[in-house]
Amino acid sequence: MIHEFFGAIWPDRRWDRLKIQRVVCVYIFVTTLLIVWSKVKFDILTQIAGFCLSNLPVAMVMFAALHLNAKLPRVYQTRPLIMVGGVISALILTFFAVISGWGLVSKIFGV
Repeated sequence: MIHEFFGAIWPDRRWDRLKIQRVVCVYIFVTTLLIVWSKVKFDILTQIAGFCLSNLPVAMVMFAALHLNAKLPRVYQTRPLIMVGGVISALILTFFAVISGWGLVSKIFGV
């Protein structure tokens, strides 16, 4: 999915799928090792996973979809009312992702 989004956002640039896969795999491996070694409580682990796998990425994908829609030729773009709904949706998703992130940070660091 990362490869397709990068290719759509920057079509003139060449993206090596295997290199992207290696970077993602190494990131997941290193992050997992650090989390397991830190002996974080299970409920915090599930909240971290929920934030990193759903709350934040869904908002980011919504903004990416809006960006890609804006790059389409005018005839292929969504109607203005749908675009306004998409922007409102992206802002709401971002608002709740920020709330979720703040709650997670305060739970981890006791802020």
